[in-house]
Amino acid sequence: MTFLIASGLKNLQRIAVQPWSVAIWIGVPLLVGSLLSAVMGGSDGETPKVHLLIADDDGSFLSGTLIDMLAREELGDLLILEPVATVSGRAMLDEGAASAMLVIPSGFQTAYLASEPQALRLVVNPLQQIFPEMAEELTGLIADFGSYAQLAFGPELDTMGELISDAEDGAGPETAAAIGTLASGTATKLFRALPLLTEAPIEIAVETTDGAREASFTMLFFPGLLMMSVILAAQGLAEDLWQEREMGTLRRLRSTIAPLGTFLLARVVSSSFALVLVILPLGLLGFTVLDLDWGSLPLTLAWLTLAGLMLSALASLIQVLAPTRKAAALFSSLVFFPLLLVGGSFFPLESMPDFLATFGRLTPNGMMLEPLKAHLIGTGELAAFVPILGISVAATLAMTAATAWRLRAGFATR
Repeated sequence: MTFLIASGLKNLQRIAVQPWSVAIWIGVPLLVGSLLSAVMGGSDGETPKVHLLIADDDGSFLSGTLIDMLAREELGDLLILEPVATVSGRAMLDEGAASAMLVIPSGFQTAYLASEPQALRLVVNPLQQIFPEMAEELTGLIADFGSYAQLAFGPELDTMGELISDAEDGAGPETAAAIGTLASGTATKLFRALPLLTEAPIEIAVETTDGAREASFTMLFFPGLLMMSVILAAQGLAEDLWQEREMGTLRRLRSTIAPLGTFLLARVVSSSFALVLVILPLGLLGFTVLDLDWGSLPLTLAWLTLAGLMLSALASLIQVLAPTRKAAALFSSLVFFPLLLVGGSFFPLESMPDFLATFGRLTPNGMMLEPLKAHLIGTGELAAFVPILGISVAATLAMTAATAWRLRAGFATR
């Protein structure tokens, strides 16, 4: 017991004389989280909007109606519309000053009313990705609506085109007959469709899980931010093994009767204290900003500490298997940096493509992250932690045993 306490205190004292390491473990995730949260509008800020330029080269009633559809209040939270000329709009896109430009070509109304093929052109900003895709989806929905209307009211649209042509050339004797044909055809189709629209009205009730909270980008990103600090701390704590070896501590330890298992247990205890020291400030800040249930904080600290011990065991195994200290640092970076990218620490798994998110949930940090995130949002249950708990404990014990074997096999005696 005396050796366990002395070894654990020695590890904590070594961390205390290097406070810049702890500052980095806390500061880097805090900086990344602040920048990404600011870019995405903060925890309750305004959502970034698509800046869509409109170049109306047709100048017709139909093109004006299309623009009015895009300018509806319901789309105000998504779009910022700006009318431009085609040439100036392209210049703005080249400068990165807008997300996309919708070009309504000349002759659009005439071709549409005649049921002839016509195309809206969407010119996108190559420097952006998400916003142009949103603009493409939105204009695609409007184009689909126009196509369906064209299929349903093709003859009536032809008649309307004739009326417009007569109005431009001067009303002729056929105008009254054309108006009657238009009114009769439209009324007949509407009366046929009316029973289908009224016989089985459908209502959609939107519900949320009891106790669930809105999963904003910051809320989804917060657990990954904590996991980032855990990974950085786990790497730093594992690098201490090379310092122990270079100072001759491990070699002297092998020549005494002190058990190697007690030495490793002391590292686990001291690592747990260090992990809590790193997680707690970020956890307190996040729980305050996001107004999370403070009753979940102890579980969050305990779960992330367990995750840190598993990742520290992995990092320690990498350290003792490497031939040199530089190689150990390189191998550790090659393993943990991809884990940060795909495991939900830089981007929430919910924002990734399905195949990448599936892979991310299978990583050690992604596996630990998912039940914690569901619990904080309010959609998960405590039972979801149980299988992951068993896997993480088993993995930690296995990697610790492999590290102990490697220490006995030569790492500690060199």
